[in-house]
Amino acid sequence: MWEELRSVLEEAITSARQASKPVEIDRVYEEQDTLIGKSRAMTRVYRELAKIVAAPVTVLIRGETGTGKELIARAIYQHGHRAHRPFIAVNCAAIPEHLLESELFGHEKGAFTGATGTRIGRFEQAHNADVVP
Repeated sequence: MWEELRSVLEEAITSARQASKPVEIDRVYEEQDTLIGKSRAMTRVYRELAKIVAAPVTVLIRGETGTGKELIARAIYQHGHRAHRPFIAVNCAAIPEHLLESELFGHEKGAFTGATGTRIGRFEQAHNADVVP
């Protein structure tokens, strides 16, 4: 129990140290090729991206269709600590509601009618670099 607590605390301390090291905004702007523009609004986007990529955090990106949510996700991915892992984009709106859970979490053979084999979900694909999507 103490070893597990120690491990969790060490990980938290490491994360806090990484979060306190800001990434230069110019590096985010110059090294990515998915976003364009130097307007005031885009400068704010680059500034926020620089904060996000400096820390191992989970990010929720929301917005209207066509606003560039996937481009933002790719920019975070390119500069973040998970860049060596697979990038799995999921358009939940394009997946029928009755298949969404299976698509995201996977399923075992026989879990429902038509489940002829085990299928790894998108979350596991994104988590395991050895799994091919």
